[in-house]
Amino acid sequence: MRLAEPVPGVADEDNLIIRAARALLERVGGDLPGVTIGITKRLPMGGGLGGCSSNAATTLLGLNHPGPIAKIGRAHV
Repeated sequence: MRLAEPVPGVADEDNLIIRAARALLERVGGDLPGVTIGITKRLPMGGGLGGCSSNAATTLLGLNHPGPIAKIGRAHV
């Protein structure tokens, strides 16, 4: 699993998007090899909206929809 656009200076292990996705997969006992996660924001930088926690929440919502995660078991987030 990787980010479509990694954040400069932030290791995957520290990125809340990757951490949230890995935690969800750990909970459902699955794996999604080769998955690329991308989030497109349409908010002004520094506007106080769309921070790391909303990135993680968006990732969980996206993975929890029918699709790749449905193959390994739907989780409750």
